[in-house]
Amino acid sequence: KSGDYVHLSGLFSQRAKDFLIKDIETNWSELQKNNINIDFDDMKSTEIEQVFYHKVGRDVFVDIKVNYCAIKKDLHPPMSIELSATFSRKYGTASFPDWTITYFNCSYRIHTD
Repeated sequence: KSGDYVHLSGLFSQRAKDFLIKDIETNWSELQKNNINIDFDDMKSTEIEQVFYHKVGRDVFVDIKVNYCAIKKDLHPPMSIELSATFSRKYGTASFPDWTITYFNCSYRIHTD
């Protein structure tokens, strides 16, 4: 809502954060920007689409792609928000246990049931 993206640091990879900010600033309407907040009661479904691992040199990473669907019923007409996020984590003895969002996409549509 505020255009202050400092809270995304640490949660998003730099590349995913830059992509999201560019998407928000160039493609989102004011209605979308003002209604991105999602309450637990708005959630309709959560689905783990894929879990996979990959190596970069000697480093092993695990990625989990998760899809979310929420319906903002407090808007008239209600708005459906679909989110897709990929969480990534490096595994190993010296690795931190933190997950980072390396991909994030959000789409909106008017909900018609």
